[in-house]
Order: sequence, then structure tokens, then C-alpha cells
Amino acid sequence: MKKLTLITLESNSQELMEVASSLDYYPELVIVDTKILATFSLKKIVSKELFIGLENTYLGLPKLQLFKEAVLRKFKLINLISPTAILPSNLNLGINIFIGNSCTIKEDCSIADGAFISSACTLGVRATIGKFSYIGRDVRIDSDVNIGSHVHIGNGAHISANSIGTFCSLENAKNYNNNLDPMTHDLRGHRSFIIPVNDK
Repeated sequence: MKKLTLITLESNSQELMEVASSLDYYPELVIVDTKILATFSLKKIVSKELFIGLENTYLGLPKLQLFKEAVLRKFKLINLISPTAILPSNLNLGINIFIGNSCTIKEDCSIADGAFISSACTLGVRATIGKFSYIGRDVRIDSDVNIGSHVHIGNGAHISANSIGTFCSLENAKNYNNNLDPMTHDLRGHRSFIIPVNDK
């Protein structure tokens, strides 16, 4: 078995461990406390094969920070893709990507660096997922949909809009059929969209 260091939060370590083990890796977990994310560094990591899995946290910004450090320190960032996922031969993949169990990804899709796609998701033909975006479990993304960078999509959502802007957080399990501007938030527990004030 190959050694692999998994940088992760306790909440999603089981899913990562499961997929890593199924790919014949021997995963060594490094659990990160969200309270000290700003001061966490990779400088003590010995293994050169690495996966950064800080999902569902601050719209992927801590993951971006560690990703940049990993590139500078010349770690080998790997993809963790479940053997049970159905993938096309022409899938365009970045690095440090997770694709969970029982996902179905159609032709001509593109998944950028650091994206995380949880189990049982479906991506339609020519769907694109931006850098450091998080797609929750059982999410359906229709064909020709463009998901921007640093987007959070909660479990059970259906995206039929053409475009979801950067830094959007869509937590509710419903159909999003209108294009959304960057930094639009539909948060669980809130009755409506929260649009940030744009001070010019």
C-alpha cells in the first residue's frame, strides 16, 4: 500500500478514508481544528503524497491557502476518486479533487483544482465545477451548468440554472433554476436569499 497524508476535518474524515483505502492507499490522518486554521502549516508533514480535504469550511479559502503552500513545498497532490464513480473518458480534471461513491459524471465535464464532490452526485454533460467548490451528497447538476469557484452546494440540491457565481453558498435541498450572482447566499434557517450590500 502507498502512504498518503490526508489533511482533513474530523467531520468528513470517514468518507475520505474509505475512498483512499479503496484506492490502495494507507492513509495517515492529520485532523485540523477549525479554530486554528489560520496558523496551521504543512511544514511538519513528511510524506510527499498529500490530499487536502478541508471541505465545507469558509467557502474553500483555508483549502486554497494550504494548496498554495503544498505547491510551494513540492508535495504531490493527488486526486481521490471512488472506484464506484462512473466517469467519462474525456473528463477534464485538475488536482486535489475528491469524487465520492456512486457519482455519475457525464461527457465533457470539467472539474477544477481542489473541488470536492460528495457521494451519489450527478453531473450532466458539459457541466463545469470551479476551483475549491464543495458539492454535497446527492446533488444533481444539469447539463451545461457552470458552477463558479469557492461555491458551497448543500446536500440534495438540484442545479438547473446555467450559472452559479463565485462564493455562493446554497445550503437548501431545493431546485435552483435561476442564475445567481457572485456572493449570493441561501442559508438553511433563513427565509430568503441574503444579497451582500455592494458599497461603491
